[in-house]
Amino acid sequence: MNKIAIDGPRPPIGFLSSLWKGIEFVNAHPGIMVVPVLIDAFLWFGPHLSLLPLINPVLTFLNTALAANQISPTMMDALRQAVEKYNLFSLLAFIPLFPPSLMTGAAPGQTPLGTPIVISIANWWQCLGIVPALIAISILIGSLYWLLAGWSAQGTKWTRGDWLGRYTRTVIVMLLMCGSFLILILGISIPVLFVISVIGAVSVDVAAILSQLFFFLGGGFLFWVFLFFIFSVHGVILFRDGILQSIRNSVVTSRWLYPISIWIPILLILLQYLVSMVWGLAGDANWSGAVGILGNAYTSSVIVTASMAYYIDKRRWISEIQSQLQARLVVKPPAAGV
Repeated sequence: MNKIAIDGPRPPIGFLSSLWKGIEFVNAHPGIMVVPVLIDAFLWFGPHLSLLPLINPVLTFLNTALAANQISPTMMDALRQAVEKYNLFSLLAFIPLFPPSLMTGAAPGQTPLGTPIVISIANWWQCLGIVPALIAISILIGSLYWLLAGWSAQGTKWTRGDWLGRYTRTVIVMLLMCGSFLILILGISIPVLFVISVIGAVSVDVAAILSQLFFFLGGGFLFWVFLFFIFSVHGVILFRDGILQSIRNSVVTSRWLYPISIWIPILLILLQYLVSMVWGLAGDANWSGAVGILGNAYTSSVIVTASMAYYIDKRRWISEIQSQLQARLVVKPPAAGV
């Protein structure tokens, strides 16, 4: 039996090929690492914003509960240490990889230059004003970082209008996505938690089981939804898509070859989590932390540009498939001979 060769578009690149392209892009354009390095340097050596004065009443209440043997001392000590170390400036990188940061999770209490300056937030009104401002600055800085990553991955010359247009749309897309996910979380969490609290009045054990089940399943659902919108920024930066068009193209791109296509961003996210843990071992009280900062900036930039490479090739493959299908619909088969 003779084999029939079927010509078709080359399949999109996989995880390892995307990662290798990311390495090539960062090696060719190491300047994209400047943004995460500067963010981490500020979080390491700059002043810290402390929430401790605001959280102290809560800790006092928990101490009362501890005295009634309702909370373990170990849990209470861990909570107090977490509050004391937390730096509100970490919100400058509150979205993972947007921009990437190692010191967000480390919250260093000591630096090679000594103890950092701590600025306490006096009241909740200050907190309510500072938090949105830091999140907005994070989106502005993160959009610039991803724009640099997209430019290095695409390898073409952009005009000043290209930079401004892509940057503006990237900021708007990120604001829309953050706002939409916040509304989605609140819209699901508030009624479900209300029902769980009502059940808790009858049975605490059942309410505890339901709450754990809700956070597990709800978190998994939100992560699954997020994966379909993860390429929205890619379309704006790489192909100058419109705001709504970029979101639609992200969903369409994720659906092609589903569920295989979903594994690429999952593996990239998992890899980022693992390498960040490794670089975090460098410590923050001595200058070895600089190695961790540089290493995390490099590997994070590789992962971001790898996602760009994957999206570019996936769009190429989808376009070729669509063109081929349209050509088959246009060309009519020859009439059968009599």
